[in-house]
Amino acid sequence: HYLVSRYGIETEDLVGIKLERSEWMIVSILGVLKASGAYVPIDPAYPQDRIAYIESDTNCKVCIDQDELSKFIEEQSSHSTSTVERTLSASNLAYIIYTSGSTGTPKGVMIEHGNALGLIQWCYDEFSTDSFDRTLFVTSHCFDLSVYEIFYTLTTGKVLEVVQDGLAIADHLSTADRLLVNTVPSVVGSLLDLGVDLSPISVLNMAGEPIPKKYLEPLLSRVGE
Repeated sequence: HYLVSRYGIETEDLVGIKLERSEWMIVSILGVLKASGAYVPIDPAYPQDRIAYIESDTNCKVCIDQDELSKFIEEQSSHSTSTVERTLSASNLAYIIYTSGSTGTPKGVMIEHGNALGLIQWCYDEFSTDSFDRTLFVTSHCFDLSVYEIFYTLTTGKVLEVVQDGLAIADHLSTADRLLVNTVPSVVGSLLDLGVDLSPISVLNMAGEPIPKKYLEPLLSRVGE
Protein backbone atom coordinates (compact mmCIF):
# COMPACT_ATOMS: atom_id res chain seq x y z
CA HIS A 1 0.00 0.00 0.00
CA TYR A 2 2.92 2.36 0.70
CA LEU A 3 4.39 1.71 -2.76
CA VAL A 4 1.04 2.12 -4.49
CA SER A 5 -0.06 5.28 -2.67
CA ARG A 6 3.30 7.08 -2.60
CA TYR A 7 4.76 6.01 -5.95
CA GLY A 8 1.79 4.77 -7.95
CA ILE A 9 3.33 1.35 -8.50
CA GLU A 10 1.41 -0.58 -11.14
CA THR A 11 1.83 -3.94 -12.82
CA GLU A 12 5.42 -4.57 -13.97
CA ASP A 13 6.72 -1.24 -12.70
CA LEU A 14 10.35 -1.73 -11.66
CA VAL A 15 11.41 -1.22 -8.05
CA GLY A 16 15.03 -1.49 -6.93
CA ILE A 17 15.89 -3.39 -3.74
CA LYS A 18 19.18 -1.93 -2.48
CA LEU A 19 19.32 -3.08 1.13
CA GLU A 20 21.68 -4.83 3.47
CA ARG A 21 20.75 -8.40 4.35
CA SER A 22 17.98 -8.44 6.95
CA GLU A 23 14.34 -9.40 7.29
CA TRP A 24 13.49 -6.02 5.70
CA MET A 25 15.03 -7.19 2.43
CA ILE A 26 12.51 -10.05 2.34
CA VAL A 27 9.64 -7.77 3.41
CA SER A 28 10.55 -5.32 0.63
CA ILE A 29 10.67 -8.01 -2.06
CA LEU A 30 7.28 -9.31 -0.98
CA GLY A 31 5.90 -5.78 -0.88
CA VAL A 32 6.96 -5.10 -4.46
CA LEU A 33 5.42 -8.34 -5.71
CA LYS A 34 2.19 -7.81 -3.76
CA ALA A 35 1.93 -4.35 -5.35
CA SER A 36 2.26 -6.18 -8.73
CA GLY A 37 5.62 -4.56 -9.44
CA ALA A 38 8.84 -6.31 -10.46
CA TYR A 39 11.87 -6.08 -8.23
CA VAL A 40 15.44 -5.32 -9.27
CA PRO A 41 18.01 -6.55 -6.73
CA ILE A 42 21.01 -4.27 -6.22
CA ASP A 43 23.80 -5.12 -3.79
CA PRO A 44 24.84 -1.99 -1.85
CA ALA A 45 28.38 -3.44 -1.83
CA TYR A 46 28.58 -3.36 -5.63
CA PRO A 47 31.03 -0.86 -7.19
CA GLN A 48 29.30 2.47 -7.57
CA ASP A 49 29.57 2.40 -11.37
CA ARG A 50 27.71 -0.94 -11.51
CA ILE A 51 24.99 0.36 -9.19
CA ALA A 52 24.64 3.52 -11.30
CA TYR A 53 24.45 1.48 -14.50
CA ILE A 54 21.68 -0.81 -13.18
CA GLU A 55 19.68 2.13 -11.82
CA SER A 56 20.03 3.98 -15.11
CA ASP A 57 19.35 0.95 -17.32
CA THR A 58 16.18 -0.04 -15.45
CA ASN A 59 14.97 3.48 -14.68
CA CYS A 60 13.27 2.13 -11.55
CA LYS A 61 10.21 4.04 -10.39
CA VAL A 62 11.69 3.94 -6.89
CA CYS A 63 14.68 2.26 -5.25
CA ILE A 64 14.13 0.89 -1.76
CA ASP A 65 17.34 1.73 0.07
CA GLN A 66 17.84 2.38 3.78
CA ASP A 67 16.56 5.95 3.49
CA GLU A 68 13.39 4.85 1.72
CA LEU A 69 12.90 2.04 4.22
CA SER A 70 13.20 4.51 7.09
CA LYS A 71 10.48 6.67 5.52
CA PHE A 72 8.19 3.66 5.31
CA ILE A 73 8.85 2.58 8.91
CA GLU A 74 7.94 6.07 10.15
CA GLU A 75 4.53 5.96 8.51
CA GLN A 76 3.76 2.25 8.16
CA SER A 77 1.02 2.37 10.80
CA SER A 78 -0.95 4.70 8.54
CA HIS A 79 -1.10 2.16 5.70
CA SER A 80 -3.53 -0.71 5.36
CA THR A 81 -2.28 -4.27 5.85
CA SER A 82 -4.97 -5.74 3.57
CA THR A 83 -4.09 -7.34 0.26
CA VAL A 84 -3.64 -4.94 -2.64
CA GLU A 85 -6.23 -5.97 -5.24
CA ARG A 86 -4.22 -6.67 -8.36
CA THR A 87 -4.50 -9.33 -11.08
CA LEU A 88 -1.33 -10.93 -12.38
CA SER A 89 -0.72 -13.55 -15.06
CA ALA A 90 2.13 -15.99 -15.54
CA SER A 91 3.53 -13.77 -18.29
CA ASN A 92 3.88 -10.70 -16.06
CA LEU A 93 7.38 -9.65 -15.05
CA ALA A 94 8.48 -10.72 -11.55
CA TYR A 95 12.09 -9.56 -11.32
CA ILE A 96 15.20 -8.59 -13.29
CA ILE A 97 18.61 -9.94 -12.33
CA TYR A 98 21.75 -8.55 -13.94
CA THR A 99 24.60 -10.68 -15.25
CA SER A 100 28.10 -10.14 -13.94
CA GLY A 101 29.20 -8.22 -17.02
CA SER A 102 32.48 -10.15 -17.08
CA THR A 103 32.26 -10.47 -20.87
CA GLY A 104 31.03 -6.94 -21.44
CA THR A 105 28.18 -4.73 -20.24
CA PRO A 106 25.92 -6.33 -17.60
CA LYS A 107 22.61 -7.48 -19.06
CA GLY A 108 19.29 -7.55 -17.24
CA VAL A 109 17.59 -10.95 -17.44
CA MET A 110 13.81 -10.52 -17.24
CA ILE A 111 12.04 -13.32 -15.37
CA GLU A 112 8.29 -13.76 -15.52
CA HIS A 113 6.08 -15.10 -12.72
CA GLY A 114 5.54 -18.28 -14.72
CA ASN A 115 9.29 -18.93 -14.81
CA ALA A 116 9.64 -18.47 -11.06
CA LEU A 117 6.57 -20.62 -10.42
CA GLY A 118 8.04 -23.38 -12.59
CA LEU A 119 11.19 -23.37 -10.44
CA ILE A 120 9.19 -23.54 -7.20
CA GLN A 121 6.99 -26.33 -8.57
CA TRP A 122 10.13 -28.28 -9.47
CA CYS A 123 11.35 -27.76 -5.89
CA TYR A 124 8.11 -29.22 -4.52
CA ASP A 125 8.68 -32.35 -6.61
CA GLU A 126 12.44 -32.64 -6.18
CA PHE A 127 12.52 -32.12 -2.41
CA SER A 128 9.20 -33.80 -1.54
CA THR A 129 10.92 -36.51 0.50
CA ASP A 130 13.30 -34.17 2.34
CA SER A 131 12.52 -33.08 5.89
CA PHE A 132 13.59 -29.65 7.09
CA ASP A 133 12.05 -26.88 9.17
CA ARG A 134 14.30 -23.92 8.40
CA THR A 135 16.36 -22.59 5.48
CA LEU A 136 19.49 -20.52 5.91
CA PHE A 137 19.14 -17.59 3.50
CA VAL A 138 22.76 -17.43 2.36
CA THR A 139 22.59 -16.45 -1.31
CA SER A 140 22.75 -12.84 -2.49
CA HIS A 141 19.36 -11.60 -3.71
CA CYS A 142 21.23 -10.69 -6.90
CA PHE A 143 21.42 -14.38 -7.85
CA ASP A 144 18.57 -16.66 -8.96
CA LEU A 145 19.30 -19.21 -6.25
CA SER A 146 17.89 -16.69 -3.78
CA VAL A 147 14.47 -17.19 -5.41
CA TYR A 148 14.65 -20.85 -4.46
CA GLU A 149 15.76 -20.07 -0.90
CA ILE A 150 13.14 -17.39 -0.32
CA PHE A 151 10.03 -18.62 -2.09
CA TYR A 152 10.36 -22.37 -1.80
CA THR A 153 10.87 -21.90 1.92
CA LEU A 154 8.05 -19.43 2.53
CA THR A 155 5.47 -21.14 0.31
CA THR A 156 5.98 -24.38 2.24
CA GLY A 157 5.50 -22.66 5.60
CA LYS A 158 9.12 -23.04 6.69
CA VAL A 159 11.29 -20.52 8.54
CA LEU A 160 13.75 -18.38 6.57
CA GLU A 161 16.80 -17.37 8.63
CA VAL A 162 18.91 -14.54 7.18
CA VAL A 163 22.67 -15.23 7.07
CA GLN A 164 25.13 -12.51 6.13
CA ASP A 165 27.25 -14.76 3.88
CA GLY A 166 28.54 -18.30 3.48
CA LEU A 167 31.30 -17.76 6.01
CA ALA A 168 28.68 -17.07 8.69
CA ILE A 169 26.92 -20.43 8.27
CA ALA A 170 28.78 -21.91 11.24
CA ASP A 171 27.31 -19.22 13.52
CA HIS A 172 23.77 -20.34 12.64
CA LEU A 173 24.09 -24.10 12.94
CA SER A 174 23.43 -23.93 16.67
CA THR A 175 20.17 -21.97 16.29
CA ALA A 176 18.08 -24.97 15.21
CA ASP A 177 18.25 -28.39 13.65
CA ARG A 178 16.61 -29.82 10.51
CA LEU A 179 18.18 -27.08 8.39
CA LEU A 180 18.35 -26.68 4.61
CA VAL A 181 21.63 -25.12 3.46
CA ASN A 182 22.78 -24.05 -0.01
CA THR A 183 26.42 -23.15 -0.52
CA VAL A 184 29.54 -23.85 -2.56
CA PRO A 185 31.84 -26.83 -1.86
CA SER A 186 34.73 -24.61 -0.77
CA VAL A 187 32.63 -23.24 2.12
CA VAL A 188 31.68 -26.79 3.11
CA GLY A 189 35.36 -27.71 3.02
CA SER A 190 36.16 -24.83 5.37
CA LEU A 191 33.44 -25.99 7.79
CA LEU A 192 34.83 -29.53 7.71
CA ASP A 193 38.37 -28.28 8.32
CA LEU A 194 37.15 -26.30 11.32
CA GLY A 195 35.43 -29.36 12.75
CA VAL A 196 32.04 -27.64 12.73
CA ASP A 197 29.14 -29.87 13.81
CA LEU A 198 27.07 -30.29 10.64
CA SER A 199 24.49 -32.64 12.15
CA PRO A 200 21.80 -29.88 12.33
CA ILE A 201 21.80 -29.85 8.50
CA SER A 202 19.13 -32.14 7.06
CA VAL A 203 19.44 -31.02 3.43
CA LEU A 204 22.70 -29.78 1.92
CA ASN A 205 22.85 -28.49 -1.65
CA MET A 206 26.22 -27.69 -3.20
CA ALA A 207 26.77 -26.02 -6.57
CA GLY A 208 29.05 -23.68 -8.45
CA GLU A 209 32.24 -25.72 -8.08
CA PRO A 210 33.32 -29.37 -8.41
CA ILE A 211 32.77 -31.33 -5.19
CA PRO A 212 36.06 -32.96 -4.07
CA LYS A 213 35.65 -36.66 -3.35
CA LYS A 214 37.43 -36.22 -0.01
CA TYR A 215 34.38 -34.30 1.28
CA LEU A 216 31.90 -37.11 0.71
CA GLU A 217 32.80 -39.52 3.51
CA PRO A 218 32.94 -36.90 6.30
CA LEU A 219 29.74 -35.31 4.98
CA LEU A 220 27.85 -38.61 4.99
CA SER A 221 28.86 -39.15 8.59
CA ARG A 222 28.24 -35.60 9.85
CA VAL A 223 25.19 -34.25 7.97
CA GLY A 224 21.81 -35.11 9.46
CA GLU A 225 20.44 -37.01 6.44
